[in-house]
Amino acid sequence: MSTPPYNLLTDSGQSEQFSTRTAMALRSMAELAMAVLRAVEMNKITWAEIGHVTEPGQYRYRFGFVVITGKDIAIWQRYPNAAFTVIEPSVYAEQRIFKLGAVDLRDAAARDDDY
Repeated sequence: MSTPPYNLLTDSGQSEQFSTRTAMALRSMAELAMAVLRAVEMNKITWAEIGHVTEPGQYRYRFGFVVITGKDIAIWQRYPNAAFTVIEPSVYAEQRIFKLGAVDLRDAAARDDDY
């Protein structure tokens, strides 16, 4: 008894038929990709750890670089103890360029001159 083929959309938007074995392999690859994304370690970085930088740009960080934006610096200027989540966008990239994600304001108290 043969199983019916699976219809999947290709990159070009065309519907293509795949065998059960191929469909299962594609599903396994997709599950592996999701597991890799979940396994990306979420680190935190503080302003002090990056050297109290004052200009946006790429700065050396651990085993690569981290991109710091003007908005990141503005948050650190207001909340010097804030810690950002460091995200590595791709484990397959040639260079390890990290980005900053969610911010934990920690002590949450803004500097006194903000009032």
